Amino acid sequence: MPTISVNEGQTNFYYEDSGPPLDQPGNTYTTLILLHGTYWTSGIFRPLIPYARERNLRLVLLNQRNYPGSSPYNEEDLRIMQSQDEQIQRPMVREHGRIQGQVIAQLIQTLNIPPLRSNSDGSLTGGLSFVAWSAGNIILFQFMSSLDTLDGPNRSLIESRLRSIVLYEPAMYISGTNPYFVSREAENRSSGLWSPIRDKNVVSQVNELFESWISTYFAVVSQLPSFDPADHEATHDLMHERKALDKAPTSTRLEKDIGYDKFWFVASNLRQIKPELLRENVLRSLTRLEASDGGNWSLHPGFKAVLVWCDQSATDCILGASAISQYHSEWQRQGYQMRSLEVVKITDANHFRKPQSPIVNSLGYSHPLFTGTFR
Repeated sequence: MPTISVNEGQTNFYYEDSGPPLDQPGNTYTTLILLHGTYWTSGIFRPLIPYARERNLRLVLLNQRNYPGSSPYNEEDLRIMQSQDEQIQRPMVREHGRIQGQVIAQLIQTLNIPPLRSNSDGSLTGGLSFVAWSAGNIILFQFMSSLDTLDGPNRSLIESRLRSIVLYEPAMYISGTNPYFVSREAENRSSGLWSPIRDKNVVSQVNELFESWISTYFAVVSQLPSFDPADHEATHDLMHERKALDKAPTSTRLEKDIGYDKFWFVASNLRQIKPELLRENVLRSLTRLEASDGGNWSLHPGFKAVLVWCDQSATDCILGASAISQYHSEWQRQGYQMRSLEVVKITDANHFRKPQSPIVNSLGYSHPLFTGTFR
């Protein structure tokens, strides 16, 4: 069982490696580090491996803490997560981000990931992209917002390799946002804004309901709805009216050999991090942290963030993308030195995949790693 050991040997992370494309020179392929979300492990990405080689990709499937093969959070971490004090939580959140940075740096060394190179035509070769799916984006934002805490050698490794981050369908709460019109629909099962996570009447069924709800196909949303307070009622009406489509939820078609298990308790702990800290992590991740903090380091000039959303996903995923996109625009207007953010919509797809995709039981050909969106 391959693991990365960091934090002076105190913390381990399980990973799987597809290996470099065998017919490619060592510096021409791109490595993708794929981080899963709530409930499912990194095994959810396993069916993508056979399709990576022909696209000059190397896939590294990484398990979060508390998932099989990776170290659990210790009792002190769990106590702090349950605290209602932002000042108590902040040092822990920053430390978790530093540890995630150590993981990426250690993977670079262990797997001998090629450095990022600029070609004469402006294209890039080598390097890595960090892709986080769903609730996994909370870890990605911790990592990006804590780059300044890394020591020089680890920071240099990441500077020389990191070409992009992909925010794949981030959950709404990760942005530190919970608009009032969502909360008022908490127990309305007929509303497109309903979620089993918020409905206190279904606590005993939340695992089963979540699995079906998050993989359901809902009525198409043509563009990200506005989060401007003046548009809240219009956004409420649009999302409230969304109904489930006559397609079986993806979870009913997932084969059991993809290696996923269900770990609901992990998500419930991470959801207790204060919204103010989550929003702060988004800000620090999407601004040029090295410039705003006066650092003497920088990521590659071509570095960018890619925000991916699917037009038939559960409302929480669409609103999560809306919040991050709108925050980025607002912070840019306020004068922050923002990183490039590309927003990509995948049509006729839910949180998992397109129906009848040629890549069965996975994120499918619609996944940006196969469309070249962030290459």
